[in-house]
Order: sequence, then structure tokens, then C-alpha cells
Amino acid sequence: MRYVLLYLASVVGAVLLLAGCPAPPPQPGPPPTPQPETQAATDDQEMPPAPVLPDPRSELPPPSEEVNAPPVAPVQPGEQVSSEVSTEGPDTEPSSALEVNVYSVQVFTSSTQSNAEATAQRVRATISEPVEVVQEVDGKWRVYAGRSADRGPIDQLKNRLNAGGFSGCWTKQRLVRTATPDANVPAGQVIFSVQVFVSSNQQNAQRVAGEVRAKTQMPVEVVQMGPYWKVFVGRSPTRDPIDMERDRLRSLGYPDAWTYQRVGTR
Repeated sequence: MRYVLLYLASVVGAVLLLAGCPAPPPQPGPPPTPQPETQAATDDQEMPPAPVLPDPRSELPPPSEEVNAPPVAPVQPGEQVSSEVSTEGPDTEPSSALEVNVYSVQVFTSSTQSNAEATAQRVRATISEPVEVVQEVDGKWRVYAGRSADRGPIDQLKNRLNAGGFSGCWTKQRLVRTATPDANVPAGQVIFSVQVFVSSNQQNAQRVAGEVRAKTQMPVEVVQMGPYWKVFVGRSPTRDPIDMERDRLRSLGYPDAWTYQRVGTR
């Protein structure tokens, strides 16, 4: 009988196992061996320093110095030429009625008067326009060619001088004083006249004087001053009538007519 019951119990267990009943829970085993923890990376975690790279600028060539200046003219030993840049306006504005802005060709700049005078003589041998040697506020001696209220004729003169061997000439607007000592005026007297023309050629001055005499009621003179011949119109102890005649002559085709104060030295 006992054997029969054991047999029936084993049959019932097998039936239940086949029917999907859960198996008895497993027996607990030994606990797992703890593993060392790995530290997570954070934003403030210390990082190795970045490698120091060489400064690439030390390998670059030095920047070139560019100067916006005209080419220089041929010079003699010891001469210093200008490296200035032409400006749109004059260095200063007129401070009196006898100061005017004019255009001229700057031909040469030197630290010595003798070198500037030598260059001026070479320029005078090639053109009939007036050539001046002027010492300016910076102490340099400059050679200027021509004077005109309009830029056009001075640009043309500049081109002629450049083509004639004085390379590096450029047009400059500058301030000049229209007053001059005059041996044709008695000492102690001061008169005003209109200067309408200047040339190193006496025949050219006489020709222009003849043209002007047909257009004015005032006396016309051809006066030699240094190496130049100047054509003056009128003599007046006051300026107003001369200014009026100057404006009239400009309207008749003499744009370079200027009012001049002539100081007697005779």
C-alpha cells in the first residue's frame, strides 16, 4: 500500500510539471564578489595640459612698408628728395588779403639751398614759366614751377617736366603771398597792380602786354624781376580798383591774374 501511494504522488508531480506549474524556487547561492567601481568623467575632471604650439607669426616675413609717394627725381650727391604725398588742399588757409592758394609743380626738395638752386637753374633752362626756390617751415628747400589758380595747366606742366627728365614731379596746392619788392616803384611807396603774366622770355611778356593793352584802360608795364619778366596792369595806392580790374581781366581770358602789392625799393 505504501508503495502504491508513493507511485501516485510521483505521477501527480509529473502531471503538474507538464501542466506548467512553477518549479520550486532555487536555493540562494553565495553573494557575488564585489568589483572595483570605475569613476565617471565629469566637466571639472582634471585633463592633461594642451601641447604648446609655436607662434606662426615668427615665421612670416616682415610686412613691407608701402609709401604712397611719387617717384623721386634724379639727384646729385648729397641731395635729399621729397617723399611727401600731394594733398587735396594747401598746408594752411589764407590769413590776409595778400595770401592766395595756387597750384604749382613741386620739382625737388633738398636740405640745402645750394642743391635746390642748382636744380632750379636746370628747370629754368627747359621752361619759360616761373621757377621758385622756397624755404618752408620744416626747413627744407623746395623748387616749384608755375603758379595758377587752375589745376589743369599745372598738371600739363608737370607732365612736360616728367617727360623732360625731371621724374617725380607732382602737382601741389600751396599758399603764396602776393607782395613783392619792386625797384620800379619809389622807395617808401606801396602800390597795387594786377600781375597777368610771368615768363623768362622777354618777347613772350611783350606779346602778352600788347594783347592786354587792347583790353584795359589802365597802364601796362613789362617789368624785369630777377630772371623773369612780369606784366603788370595799373598802379593804385588802394586795392579796390585793382581787384575790380583783376576780376575783369580774368573774365577776358587771363585766369592767372593776381592782385600784387608792390613795395618800392628805388
